Amino acid sequence: MKTIPVIRQIGHVALRTTDLDACIDQATQVMGLAISQQDDTGVYLTESEQHHSIHYIADDRNGLDHIGLEAYDEDALVEIRKRLEQENISFVTHADDEIYGDVISFIGPEDIAYQIYAGIPQSPSEGRQHHLFPARSQPGVRPKRFGHLTFLVSDADKMQSFVCDVLDFRISDVPPGGYFVRCNVDHHGLGIMGGFEKARLHHHAWEVRDIGELANIGDRVYEYGKTLTWGPVRHGVGNNIAAYFTDPTGCIVEYYCDMQLIYNDSDFVMREWKPEDWHSMWMPERPTGGRDFGVTTIHGS
Repeated sequence: MKTIPVIRQIGHVALRTTDLDACIDQATQVMGLAISQQDDTGVYLTESEQHHSIHYIADDRNGLDHIGLEAYDEDALVEIRKRLEQENISFVTHADDEIYGDVISFIGPEDIAYQIYAGIPQSPSEGRQHHLFPARSQPGVRPKRFGHLTFLVSDADKMQSFVCDVLDFRISDVPPGGYFVRCNVDHHGLGIMGGFEKARLHHHAWEVRDIGELANIGDRVYEYGKTLTWGPVRHGVGNNIAAYFTDPTGCIVEYYCDMQLIYNDSDFVMREWKPEDWHSMWMPERPTGGRDFGVTTIHGS
């Protein structure tokens, strides 16, 4: 009997920011996200019917607060808690744990904080309308859904072992120096690249409907007074077409489409990649200093 993986999908990302107003403005005016909840401490934004996919928290520094993962169901949440206890992982509390009901929060390898829950509330009615009626006049290029996260870490092997052994992620590809792992049919939910001094989130990624929307986001970023940092480009690993720009925290935002889907784990065969191909199949160059972007985790030393 096949065992169902304990994680259903990547749920959200929570970022600390020194300029909350700028983050809200870009998220709504460029990305077309809707505010589902806001107070003096931060803002929750969504592209869909769920309460949020990104949470910006006002702070005196920019950084990664935590990432959210959605468990398959309540039984999966119980199993995750048991596995974490066997790994002697210490549980913590996040300020927004109450949103989810039953939730598991902890600090994992590389001082990356996790929040795992079996479900997330819906957004208020205006957020649902924002999702259901995409042709409505609105600023920004609203993505279809929140997709994946990519990390730069010191020890890629250790983080890969943790998310695969404890959280049931599966390896999709192994480019030089890292791993791309999946929790559902998407080629990757997490990218993990090793060899860096301190862990940081390099980018959070959002799926759009087609390559035309990648052109639209390029135009919208330009109208906003900024430029793309890279793309559009087709990656070898994952096969997705992507465009990248920065948010006010210094983290990269990826918009992508056409990602490889893996429906049958038993039939999937990992490919070997040349260093020049896994990044880009359309051009040999990568942007200079591209790995200097991102925000470090606020936890640990």
